[in-house]
Amino acid sequence: MTILESFAQIPLMLYISLILLPVTTYGYLVFAKPKKKVAAAAANPADQLKKKALDVKRESISALFLGATVAFCAGLLVGFGILISDYKNSRNLFAETMPAASFPPVQENVFPPATDGGTK
Repeated sequence: MTILESFAQIPLMLYISLILLPVTTYGYLVFAKPKKKVAAAAANPADQLKKKALDVKRESISALFLGATVAFCAGLLVGFGILISDYKNSRNLFAETMPAASFPPVQENVFPPATDGGTK
């Protein structure tokens, strides 16, 4: 099996997750707004609620990046699970290749000769 054939045996989801997981993690860290810290003695809940303005666009982008990060992490887990399953069952990428001389010989007459159906 050549290198390109072995790369083709690995699920595409694993490649996509490996590439996009760092991108979405970075995007989440950039767009996630750090929460303001207020001293407990100076905190008046009514004043804090009046001052609080919600940036819907930023929050939705942050939530989108967080969801994508979780999805790509799940994709990595599933992809590695598929590879581990293939390794345990000796399939696809980890299949044992046997030399041609080890195959059984081809049989010429596999089926018995045909009869007339038993009518005599």
